[in-house]
Amino acid sequence: MSRQVRAALSGQGLSQAELEQFSSIALALQGACTDVRTLSKSWGQLSGYLMQKHAVISQTPCRLLGNGSVSGHANIAFAAIASSADNYSQTCKQLGDHLENLAANLIRTYSLYSQAEERLTSLLSRVTQGAFNTAPLFFGLVATGVGTAHAIFDNLKDGKGVGLDPYDIARHTKGIHESFMEGLANNLYSNKRLIALLAPNGELDVDHSVNAFSGKLSVLSSRLAHQARGNHLSVTQVQPTENCLSSSHTIDQALSNLHRLGSCERGISYATVAVQKYRHSDGSVGWIVTIPGTNDHPDSPMGWEQNLELMSNNKQQRMQAASARFVHEAMQQAGIKPQDSVALVGHSQGGIVAATIASDLSENYRIEHVVTAGSPIANHPIPRRTWVTSVEMDDEIVASLDGTKNPKRDNWLTVTGSTLPIPSSMPVAGHTPVADARESRELSHGMNYQRAAWQNAVSQGRPAQRRHDDHFASISEGSLEETNYYQGRLHHQQDEISSKRTP
Repeated sequence: MSRQVRAALSGQGLSQAELEQFSSIALALQGACTDVRTLSKSWGQLSGYLMQKHAVISQTPCRLLGNGSVSGHANIAFAAIASSADNYSQTCKQLGDHLENLAANLIRTYSLYSQAEERLTSLLSRVTQGAFNTAPLFFGLVATGVGTAHAIFDNLKDGKGVGLDPYDIARHTKGIHESFMEGLANNLYSNKRLIALLAPNGELDVDHSVNAFSGKLSVLSSRLAHQARGNHLSVTQVQPTENCLSSSHTIDQALSNLHRLGSCERGISYATVAVQKYRHSDGSVGWIVTIPGTNDHPDSPMGWEQNLELMSNNKQQRMQAASARFVHEAMQQAGIKPQDSVALVGHSQGGIVAATIASDLSENYRIEHVVTAGSPIANHPIPRRTWVTSVEMDDEIVASLDGTKNPKRDNWLTVTGSTLPIPSSMPVAGHTPVADARESRELSHGMNYQRAAWQNAVSQGRPAQRRHDDHFASISEGSLEETNYYQGRLHHQQDEISSKRTP
């Protein structure tokens, strides 16, 4: 028994069926139309040429030979051949007209489909968001009730009884996760008493969003966390017991490394970042920084409370998060220079850290590409020059915590994976098996699901996916010179831990 995933790609000018594929097919049809019409013209010219020659030959005297045969070409069936050429010419013309109409209808159909899809999606989004903005808890309970009923019906239909768990509800309510989060944040943020408690200065930002509320809430959560385990960060270079990460020349290889790093195997402890240095063929340098997700160790800079700070709409709050400071310090110790090209790869909180550094340290580093897996980063102000590849699962809540969909722009690609509702021992066409998936229900936030979603996108061979893979490969082009590992720990000031810096 295994679980299988299918991915959908979205971004600027993309929908379920990619515009580029429609355009290429339409262009091919138009090219075939031109070729067939040229052939039709050639057959027509042949018919005219034959009839002209027939007229000339028919006026040429024939000479009777000794054996009774007639010299010349008067015995050739010119009229029949010319008639056949005319028929071929007409057939080719009709085929050319058909190909031209087919190409035009294909473009028209896609255009209508895209417009209808966009309008319907926009309308449903406005209606849903309006409802959740008005009464998020009420409509959230209604949606959860409908999703629960749907899940129970599916279980009964499949002969499983009424058994139900949170994974079923999450899967059947996946369409409203973002709207609910945005509506809830707007309602909480409009509560002046609550905001006054979280921010005693009483200042209210204009942007009523998940990120704005996260920033206010992090003021309280960070104070409590700092008192409990301190806020002084020590970053130490460590060495695993065996080689952990391989070179990353594709996004799939980078996600594989991210999976290994986050699993804390091969002598790698929790809260460890890997920084790889690549020497390009022209002598320049590229870096891949791999950042794992949240863990619950008390002294970890990648703890739960850092997520709220990273999700803030305030730059200073984001960079005050211990996880952001940790990765920044690791990048400095590794020796990344402002002119070096850098790619950041992160899972969950690691992806939010990557988006934060790309947003807030764009003047310190040349962040060329950000790859995230299961990370809510839609509202981060990532510069438009930075390429972003986001992998998400549609039935897990973490990637929806930003309350909105990822921006649509030329260099931002979102790959959304969907899991088959039931495990299947047989491969399903168009789906990719999830490695090490449990037979029992589980959240699809894990890296094995994120990797399966990306691998399925690769198997589809979409141009957008290939462009992002090619751009990522340009950063790690050449040879891998070194891989360094940096471990972060939080503590109180009096419990200072020495930090080992590399030259």
